[in-house]
Amino acid sequence: MSRTRALAGLTALVWGAVFSGAAAGAVVTQYSFENNLNDTAAAGVNADTLSPWSGSPSYEPGIVGQAVRIDTAAGQAWRLRATDSNDLDLASNWTLEAFVNPDVNNTGEWDRFWCKWGDGGNYWHWAFRYANNGLDLYLNGSVNAVNGASGLPANSVPLNKWSHVALVGDGVTIKGYINGNEAVSAPYVAPAAGAGAMNFGNFDGSTNDNQFTGLVDEALIHNTNVDTAYLQGRAALIPPPPVAPPPTTGLVSYWTFDGNINDVAGAFAENVGTAADNLTPGDGSANFEPGQIGQALRVGVNPGDTTHLSAPVSADVQLPPVYTIEAWVKPSELADSWQRLVLNWGGAEQAYHFAIRNNSGFANAVSLFHEEVGGGQPNANGGTLLLDAWHHIAGVADGTNLIVYLNGEPVGSMPYDGTINVCATEGLGIGDSAGALSTIRYNGLLDDLAIWLVPLTEEQIRFQYQQGLLGHGALTRPGPEPIIPEPATFALAAVALSSLARYARRRRE
Repeated sequence: MSRTRALAGLTALVWGAVFSGAAAGAVVTQYSFENNLNDTAAAGVNADTLSPWSGSPSYEPGIVGQAVRIDTAAGQAWRLRATDSNDLDLASNWTLEAFVNPDVNNTGEWDRFWCKWGDGGNYWHWAFRYANNGLDLYLNGSVNAVNGASGLPANSVPLNKWSHVALVGDGVTIKGYINGNEAVSAPYVAPAAGAGAMNFGNFDGSTNDNQFTGLVDEALIHNTNVDTAYLQGRAALIPPPPVAPPPTTGLVSYWTFDGNINDVAGAFAENVGTAADNLTPGDGSANFEPGQIGQALRVGVNPGDTTHLSAPVSADVQLPPVYTIEAWVKPSELADSWQRLVLNWGGAEQAYHFAIRNNSGFANAVSLFHEEVGGGQPNANGGTLLLDAWHHIAGVADGTNLIVYLNGEPVGSMPYDGTINVCATEGLGIGDSAGALSTIRYNGLLDDLAIWLVPLTEEQIRFQYQQGLLGHGALTRPGPEPIIPEPATFALAAVALSSLARYARRRRE
């Protein structure tokens, strides 16, 4: 039997455990989107079939069978509606859950995912809100029971990938879960019931900035509060994201900060650098302490620490139009509008500016500014870094887009024209500009900083993050070490089977 067929059979077995016996009795509404908009929940009082407000629904492969696409493109269904029924009212204990894959258009203040609101009554309104796409819930007309800005950074639904999301009310708290992990919690608010239609995507008569777009699979309403084991089992149905090792060439500068501030790229076969880009402290001393990988450099943490460093002008510093900058950071201060990290950006010359941004609507986001030959300065921003916590961050220019990553996942992108300005006299700045000092410097620990003359892929960035969690540097790892061996997919499915079977037994007791 092929691995694919075996996995398909195991997934089907897992899925049978989800709704076997009394467990199915808790589900009063279920949309599986198997090429239709039918409600297939056996325990529901009504068959709450959906209908498109306009256009026609389309279906694509989902997590379990097919998924429906909600889209504002011509001819597509951008709003799915079910008329009022008691099944659509939340019970005293309740759960809303679904698999979602939001697309890049979900960047507004509100992305109205699923609600019984604005269409005959205002009872519950589940959105992905703010720049972080946090789980956000309004109840009873005006009560913001769960706020999308709470629970950061965990409360963030990523774009362009599958996640399992859930809201659970148990009479004491309302909790939001992303991929089986609690992301946000708030005091319980009893939901009211009343007449009104339910909608996916939006509830207005026309599309607007509050529109959700993307894929939805297995959307369920339970008349009970499910437990964490059940939610983790559901999340385990999502295949692990792919990873790939870094390139075999293209490394231009690499600072491990293991007791020194020297560029050690020349010690690796991947090196293409032409200079030893050793750093010089601008003030203070280069001091070190245990980091994410070996030692880390303290930048402006304690009195006497260097607050900025620089490397002289070289071909290594003058990056081509495509490149990657990656590092591990642990900020000790995030109050300033910027925390400058790695830049070739002076008073009269600019090329690239990699930093933490805390202005213009961004809350301590990973930020990459890039100056084009014509003077344009497109910039990509996204994610939220936390104080005194380790993060892997990366900025990539791939010839078409600038992309920023946080902890192995893309969190923002912006197109650019594929060119870069070259600074003739500006050197490399770490923590601040080399040639035009400022007061918006990075403060915190800095570890394992690498610059590549090639754009690392999403799979490679994810690999770098996962390796760093294991204590391996950008290249200092002991040979091949696959993060997700082939049997792991079966192991994840087995976890799902065990968790969901336990839930089914609990419901029967």
